Amino acid sequence: MQNRSQNATTYFWSFEGATPATSTEENPTITYTRTGTFAITLFVTNGTNNDTKTVYVNVMDLANADFTASATTINAGESVTFTNTSVNATTYYWTFAGGTPANSTDVNPVVVYNTAGTYTVTLFAANENSNDTETKTGYITVLPVTSADFVASTTEVFVGESVTFTNLSENATSFFWSFEGGNPETSTEVNPVVTYSTPGYYNVTLFATNGHGTDLETKTEYIYVKAIATADFTVDTTTVLVGEPVVFTNLSQNATSYYWSFPGAEPSASQAENPVVVYQNAGVYSVTLFATNGSSSDIESKEGYITVVEAVGIDTDWKNEVAIYPNPASSVINIRTEGMQHICIFDITGKQVIDKEVASDYETIDISMLKASAYTVRITTNSGIVVRNLVVE
Repeated sequence: MQNRSQNATTYFWSFEGATPATSTEENPTITYTRTGTFAITLFVTNGTNNDTKTVYVNVMDLANADFTASATTINAGESVTFTNTSVNATTYYWTFAGGTPANSTDVNPVVVYNTAGTYTVTLFAANENSNDTETKTGYITVLPVTSADFVASTTEVFVGESVTFTNLSENATSFFWSFEGGNPETSTEVNPVVTYSTPGYYNVTLFATNGHGTDLETKTEYIYVKAIATADFTVDTTTVLVGEPVVFTNLSQNATSYYWSFPGAEPSASQAENPVVVYQNAGVYSVTLFATNGSSSDIESKEGYITVVEAVGIDTDWKNEVAIYPNPASSVINIRTEGMQHICIFDITGKQVIDKEVASDYETIDISMLKASAYTVRITTNSGIVVRNLVVE
């Protein structure tokens, strides 16, 4: 308060609505804590005469601009809600660098940020008597959008092989992988290496985050694990008589196609799964099996595997007396030879389709259920075993 009195030595102030309410200072300082119109009275004297003056002061609210944000770190494309905490203001004007909208007169605007960066926000607040501006520099941090993606070094492997996954994610700092059927089953590495031990199709999932944004990428049946074909076989007996059939049992694993080689046998080659062959000459013979599943293959060769010997002391002329008729046939066949005990018929895959115990020199066999194809007939008699071919029409 500026005292402009003249020729006075003593002062007494009275301040309506202020603190302090009175003062004897020449130039006192007072504070008003509420709005309104208040009287100020000054009484002065010099001991001889005195004077009094009253004036009035109008106390108004001052505008004060301020604000907060629902979030100060977001991902590109997200929005921020600004809360206006200004006091004593009735109008507002916002400026949002990098935001949409770039300006607003709303009390509490919502702004979208589409581009990564750091942005300043400014609020101008006013009433009819005053105004204020609040600027927060670098207030909003916009992070790039997190995007999860990956590729594999190969999407087709054999059992026991490994796949290296390359992380193509963008704007992410941590990762969580899930590998169906793999070892390990999960990983937090950036570029993990995974081994697959069981055939099949498997999904791969990658979760990527930067602490604010996240993304998930799943590739269904992405990894195809192929079985490894292994060839192997056994036989009902490795020593047989000349003309005696040999039944091979296929022990191959993870194979769908087969090619057999039987040097010295009839047939000399076969694509049956479990073939039956006959050796007409004494000797020692090797057998080879090639097995494949279309993706992998294997070969098993057993050298000197089958030993064929002459039937010493046994009359083999009976074999020439075995008759199968009609041949080709479509409904029934007749088999004639002495001392028959057992009749078996095999299809071209080696599968037994007819098995009949007999005790006669003549048998009629119903073949009407058989498909048109070539078959092998094995006849066991009290003199030995003979094999004949049969064609079903």
